Amino acid sequence: MDIETITRYIARATIRTVVFVRDDDRALVDPTSIFITWTDPNDLKVVDQENIISSGRLSQGIYEHYYRTTISSPKGYWRGLAEIIDGSGPTAVNTPLSFSVEVA
Repeated sequence: MDIETITRYIARATIRTVVFVRDDDRALVDPTSIFITWTDPNDLKVVDQENIISSGRLSQGIYEHYYRTTISSPKGYWRGLAEIIDGSGPTAVNTPLSFSVEVA
């Protein structure tokens, strides 16, 4: 799995995250679910496990998520988490990917 995001934003900007989901052969594949979580510098979850499997699909294995900051958004480092889940039940594979961006 790969994450693509710009690492520094000015408050009021829209943070765009692109998730690329690949299999062992590096081919793009669609997982069962992708959950996005954003936590601001004050440890407040502003997005809590939003499933982007339908709303964020660009093409096979490529998904995007947008979060708009405001002028009053806390400045500092925001933590992002993308949880890619493939399958269900006890055989499901959960791959968490952590990343961060700075809001200035």
